[in-house]
Amino acid sequence: MIELKNIYKTFGGVKAIHNVSLIFEDNTIYALVGPNGCGKTSLLNIISGFYTPDQGDVYWISEFQKKCLTNMSPINRSQFGIGRVFQESRNFTDFTVEENLLISLMPIGSDNIFRSGLKKFSTDQCSQKIHNLLEWGGLIESRTKSAQNISYGQSKILGILSLLTRNVKVLLLDEPFEGVDPINLKILNKLIMCHAKKMSSIIIIVTHELEFVKDIADIMILMNYGTILESGHPQELMISKNFREVYLG
Repeated sequence: MIELKNIYKTFGGVKAIHNVSLIFEDNTIYALVGPNGCGKTSLLNIISGFYTPDQGDVYWISEFQKKCLTNMSPINRSQFGIGRVFQESRNFTDFTVEENLLISLMPIGSDNIFRSGLKKFSTDQCSQKIHNLLEWGGLIESRTKSAQNISYGQSKILGILSLLTRNVKVLLLDEPFEGVDPINLKILNKLIMCHAKKMSSIIIIVTHELEFVKDIADIMILMNYGTILESGHPQELMISKNFREVYLG
């Protein structure tokens, strides 16, 4: 479980996040929605450690302990199973699709990210895991392609697969559906619903693709002006007064 308690974040006097408190329960897919500039990505940055809140705290909670993550770096938070996929691709474009996944399997902080090091690191067990991930992401036939020569949608899928190699428990996705072609949207949908949900306890999706995410998310959280207006089941929230006011005026 992830808990945000009384989070505030400002940029040059602009209130990006204003007194936000949330609990993200295990075994749940969340969608953070709202207009541009409402604070969705800022909240994702606070959970992942790329932003430190001006006030408030971030907690990781398990059955046996509660750990404050507020001042931890993204790398240190990864030890608690928190992983982030950015809106723009951050794959290793000089390596193949398959090598990208192998890199993700290497210990964090490894300085041997060269093909000679990857070959030594590769094992039968790693190869089977990578094969399964490539199959889930529809990338089997593209496994030997350079990561810079795959489509935009495939690049987004590869970013998610790279995190799933690490068995992340909190998967943070920033605009995963934006600009993705229909074929890869179907693959992405199945990847999140059938595979990522089984491997990750919590999935938090920032998106503007409301019609698509309403069929994926268990809980939709509506934001505006850095605050939480409402949360609930997508089908119910999307007919609420707050939702209509935000999107229709």
